[in-house]
Amino acid sequence: MKVLLVNGTDYSAVDFKDHCEEEEISYAEIWDKANEEEVWTFDDGTRYFEVQALEFGDVDPEFIQFLYDEIIDEDLAKHCDFFIIEE
Repeated sequence: MKVLLVNGTDYSAVDFKDHCEEEEISYAEIWDKANEEEVWTFDDGTRYFEVQALEFGDVDPEFIQFLYDEIIDEDLAKHCDFFIIEE
């Protein structure tokens, strides 16, 4: 499983998602950028976020849902979150 870990300043994860949608950039394209560097940084003066490419073995989707339902705080996930690269 390929994952993008996004964090930075206030609302970085939200800004990252908005940026990808507005620019029509896929998470896979960002994966390529982040995978080339230890941490890929985006800063346009309005939005700032850092993206790290991580790769894991198979992860059960039910486990990911469990993380969001029981462990991950919804407010904190606006600042730091992960995005799965669908293959």
